[in-house]
Amino acid sequence: MVLEQTHPTLAQQGVVVSSLDRAAREHETELRPALGALLHDDYDWYAALGSTLRQGGAFVHVPKGVKASMPCGSSTGSTAPAASSLRAP
Repeated sequence: MVLEQTHPTLAQQGVVVSSLDRAAREHETELRPALGALLHDDYDWYAALGSTLRQGGAFVHVPKGVKASMPCGSSTGSTAPAASSLRAP
């Protein structure tokens, strides 16, 4: 769960603050180059598992050349019961 509130001043500047799920639907062109750019799925077993099991998360996009006129942040939380631990093969 991500609290999604973008201040109107930031929104006018083109700044986007949203959940990753919403960004995937509404801002794919901004999200695609960044998501998974640092670690590819074939990096190792843990990276592949993390990419596969990814749930939730926050997305903040500030367009190139824009200086956000105020701070922006996100708050994430989970409503799901604690996950069981996973072990590498």
